[in-house]
Amino acid sequence: MPRDNASGAFAGKTTISGRGRPLLRLAAWPAVWGALPHNPVFAAGYAHLTSRQRNRLSDGQARTAVAAALLRQLWVVCVNRVPWEPTVASGTARREVTDPAA
Repeated sequence: MPRDNASGAFAGKTTISGRGRPLLRLAAWPAVWGALPHNPVFAAGYAHLTSRQRNRLSDGQARTAVAAALLRQLWVVCVNRVPWEPTVASGTARREVTDPAA
């Protein structure tokens, strides 16, 4: 689970906390570089984050945010054993939740 990298009255530039699995972060970073030119969902998210008027992110910050989104989506696909759906990932549609007990 993501955590805030803060302590007490710390007020300064935020950085990647270093918490979590280092090899997973290492794997996600090059995956984002490969996904951005070929995945319209991630490319749109990256373009939004780097071009918005308020709280515009730098290239590295936006790539980190996309990497986090990629890891969250992979988690859902693996844990729930559902296929990756671009329309759901982009927020344009919601996946129908079916009751597995039914």
